[in-house]
Amino acid sequence: SSADRDPDRVETTYHGPDYRAALSGAWGPPDPLLNPDPFHPPRLYLRVVAILQWLLPQLFRIRVEGLENLPREGPFIIASNHQAWYDPALLLLALPRLPMIYSMARRDTVFNRGWKRAIVSRLGVFAIAPAEGELDLTGLASVYHVLSRGGRVLIFPEGRYSKGRR
Repeated sequence: SSADRDPDRVETTYHGPDYRAALSGAWGPPDPLLNPDPFHPPRLYLRVVAILQWLLPQLFRIRVEGLENLPREGPFIIASNHQAWYDPALLLLALPRLPMIYSMARRDTVFNRGWKRAIVSRLGVFAIAPAEGELDLTGLASVYHVLSRGGRVLIFPEGRYSKGRR
């Protein structure tokens, strides 16, 4: 309820010109492998998340902090440091199963084999092809499409594993 929310917190949904351009198709279509409905993810996604949410607490002492800072409903972006390949699994552990959490990965490394494309696309991962100094419009259009459908997007702004704290 709104009474439970911090009165100083302002929640907004962005609907600027680039958002409208992406949804109108002006930037081209979103990634064709993108799951269209974040509230009806593929069975593989649901199974993997259920296994992670059961298994990881059995193997590790995990403490989740700060969930009160996330919106309870609606779309949002989760920005995180990227320390290792398993970061998305740990983040999925802390978040509800629905709506689906989408993430992006480099086309040239994660989507470079047919079997990898088949698996990771069912786990909510979509391809991006960043070029130095260039914006990947298909990747950005995919993010806007996910958000417009009520989904949540996990991003690692560094774009690769962190080299350590500084």
